[in-house]
Amino acid sequence: MAISRRNMVRGSLVAAGLVATGCGSPRAAQPAGAVNPGAPGVPGAPGVPGAPGNAAWSFPGGEFGIKGLRCSDGVVLIGAALGVVGLDPATGRQRWVTTVSATMSGIDHYAGITDGTLYLVGGEPKDTMRRVYAIDVASGKTQWTFETPEGTYATGAYGVLGGALYLVVGHAGGTRQEVWAVDTVNRSVRWKVPSPSNSDVIHVPGSGRLIYTRSRADGGNITALDIADGAVVWSRTDVSWASTSVMESGLTGGALLASNRRDTVSGLDPETGATRWSMTGLPLAPSTDFQVYCGPDTYYVCDGTTLFALRPGGDHTPTWQADVSHGDAFNAGGFADGGTFYFLAENTLRAFDATTGASRWTHPTVTSAGYDVKFAAAAGHCYVETGELFHGEITALTA
Repeated sequence: MAISRRNMVRGSLVAAGLVATGCGSPRAAQPAGAVNPGAPGVPGAPGVPGAPGNAAWSFPGGEFGIKGLRCSDGVVLIGAALGVVGLDPATGRQRWVTTVSATMSGIDHYAGITDGTLYLVGGEPKDTMRRVYAIDVASGKTQWTFETPEGTYATGAYGVLGGALYLVVGHAGGTRQEVWAVDTVNRSVRWKVPSPSNSDVIHVPGSGRLIYTRSRADGGNITALDIADGAVVWSRTDVSWASTSVMESGLTGGALLASNRRDTVSGLDPETGATRWSMTGLPLAPSTDFQVYCGPDTYYVCDGTTLFALRPGGDHTPTWQADVSHGDAFNAGGFADGGTFYFLAENTLRAFDATTGASRWTHPTVTSAGYDVKFAAAAGHCYVETGELFHGEITALTA
């Protein structure tokens, strides 16, 4: 039973406190940028107030759908075709809207949030992919911009560490890509280095001296760069697959997780890249490519039919396991937050008790095949894309 790959919400809830989601004005088919300032979210379906999985409010995505969703510093962020909307996470009331729109994959995978600022590649109408925006999460106001030179384009702005914003910048013709460190005070370029394996993905942790890249093609090679000068500190080319859902979800038990997607999960020392431990021996479905999802002290493996919860280390005995699918798990995704593990597959979002594996609730999502359904959780709510594909909405569920 195969699981399609699915990128996780960038800068996971576990590592960076980022979360996600949506709500807004009446359920009209309208672009997100057209919602009324201050409009409350649409109340959810009748049910027991505060009951787990009960819909609290919803936000219409407009005719082009939801391109991304996150949450930081008490604001839900929705990326739509015409801009980014900031919402109150508890009520869905709109706080602000900006016409700055992310030009890549919404605000999920190619944008970063650090200390209350959203960094994204995008622009106003007619802008190019050369402009990077720093947007205040609380107000939606643009704090500053940075523009790459003619003949280049930025593919992502991944976060700040050590006073620098880290970008991936490509050159005309797509022949090569570079990692740039841009000073957040004077906007000068501190350094630029060739992107390892021509990677267009960077993981910027919340602290430390290293940032991490993975190979562009399939997530294989992992490289750690020194934030002082971009020098390679270590590189692992023997890890045949290191999922973005692993790398971007921070550390589990102090280790950076990597997997070959077949039979092994390894914990790497984030400072040296050395293997601390490896786990094999799970009773996996035959001919499967499994997925790995991280929590601070537990990680989760899914082979398309069974979800396993495991502690860091070489022990392959699950703390719990659960049946999660009776068919292909399209674009499966999962994350842990607040004692709950959320797993999305087969057009259904499931909430499990992170300690016992007991099922808390399930909720249908937007019907999809080969499409990344947006979902995340924070502050007592879980947010998920529901309704009709490309014309759906974000529903806030009581977590």
